[in-house]
Amino acid sequence: RSVSAFLLNRSSDLVVITRLVRMDESRLFRLINEVLVPHGVNLKVKENGLRLLDEDGSVNPSMEMALKIMAVMAKQQTTELKAQLKRGKDYRKSKGLFAGGKPTFGFSMPDKHKPIEIDPENAPVVERIFKMYVDEQKSTMEIGKQLWDEGIFSCKS
Repeated sequence: RSVSAFLLNRSSDLVVITRLVRMDESRLFRLINEVLVPHGVNLKVKENGLRLLDEDGSVNPSMEMALKIMAVMAKQQTTELKAQLKRGKDYRKSKGLFAGGKPTFGFSMPDKHKPIEIDPENAPVVERIFKMYVDEQKSTMEIGKQLWDEGIFSCKS
């Protein structure tokens, strides 16, 4: 959408994509078929110099095929990278190490290379929540409301 809006507001005859890694096949060809070709705008892939359109403005079939192959490869790379990152995150979790995001309330992470630690400042609140849930059999909604009313939790917590 942003490329389409850009082209409608400016006169351009070339869009350069530095790398196709983040552009999956369906997005790439929607961009080509719905935006670039109708506006007579060429597509150039900077990393290898491929250009989609010939001098006369027609789609070069060989370049189109090369772009499709590259887009499929980019999608596969992205899939493999996601799986690799998930494995790394799962491994860090299994070792009690920080795996990203914000530590759960009641825990802190002074060093990302060490296990998550109990936060001594919030530990009494966590113990209280546990007692309210187990001993007093309060619902999570009741506990949350009570802590909110007491000012323990706020929008910034």
